[in-house]
Amino acid sequence: MSQPTEELLNPLWTAILDEINVDLLHERMVIRAHALDGGDVTHHILECLDVKEVRYARGDRAHDWEYVEISEANLRQTDEGRFEVELEFWVPGCQMTIDAGDLKLSVG
Repeated sequence: MSQPTEELLNPLWTAILDEINVDLLHERMVIRAHALDGGDVTHHILECLDVKEVRYARGDRAHDWEYVEISEANLRQTDEGRFEVELEFWVPGCQMTIDAGDLKLSVG
């Protein structure tokens, strides 16, 4: 896989979260989301490989939602050469952070 950059996750900003699959046996996560742009729908698949840690914080979420929007999607490389994916949902503090050895975003 090519080296991910900070811009890799830009297509996920304001996308609607469809599904998160965690494969503990293979230390892999797959996140599926779709984005709407003028009536066109684009489906995105984020594959996180060699997952070392996953954190979810509920934040200020006070009630159930009918769907989940990815308000922000950020990526940074750690000093160890790994990748930290941070997805923020709707309200401040409601977020998921993933520590992955490699990742890939594709359209599917």
